[in-house]
Amino acid sequence: MKVSDTKYTYGQTTSFSQHIYWPLKNLYSTANSSYSTAYANWVKVYDAYSDSNVWVPFSGYAAALMVNTDTNYQPWFAPAGLTRGIVTGVIDIAVNPQQKERDLIKKVAINSLYFSPSDGYVVLSERILQKKPSALDRIHVRRLLLTLEKATYQTAKYFIQEPNTTFTRSRLTNSLNPIFKLALDTQGLYDYLIICNEQNNTPTTIDNNELHVNIYLKPVRSAEFILINFITTRTDSNFTEVV
Repeated sequence: MKVSDTKYTYGQTTSFSQHIYWPLKNLYSTANSSYSTAYANWVKVYDAYSDSNVWVPFSGYAAALMVNTDTNYQPWFAPAGLTRGIVTGVIDIAVNPQQKERDLIKKVAINSLYFSPSDGYVVLSERILQKKPSALDRIHVRRLLLTLEKATYQTAKYFIQEPNTTFTRSRLTNSLNPIFKLALDTQGLYDYLIICNEQNNTPTTIDNNELHVNIYLKPVRSAEFILINFITTRTDSNFTEVV
């Protein structure tokens, strides 16, 4: 579908608040999910079929950022920033929000796309539409869990109808370990713990024909803010003592 080839322009921040921030805030006020994310912009691209430039939603480009992250890094890396958040193939964007305006959008858990003269079109944030602050309000953590959960289920299904014994529980734990060790070694987890023994498989659990596995995770957090302090000292200062 071809969208009108016009670009929204605004002047002061108050106009941005009235015409962009408040509509977005109202639109997503009831959204609360750790499985959803939103990007506040449209992009202008060339459409070969109509031989013209058209405005399209950013969703396809957001998916491309995640695919690129999967291909060149790991799913648990943030699809944002100047390493994995550069958007290509875009001619223009509907709105180029400044820092204060990006901060406003971020308050309602929406990611912004902006243009930098030195870096091009960039996505810097990776918020998810979850209202409660937690590790799961970031895209890379949700994608980490989705990846680990899928691999865990694919492994655990081969233990269905196996004897619920110490030997089976040990085999299951050993089979799951490489999945989480990979995430640990590739900056997805700080640490993890798998419990599948008599502690969570009591006689009652066994009599119910159930085998329980508890997996505790410490997901890696991304560095969204880098604070750098420059400290000048006297010429005769000893840096070891100063630090």
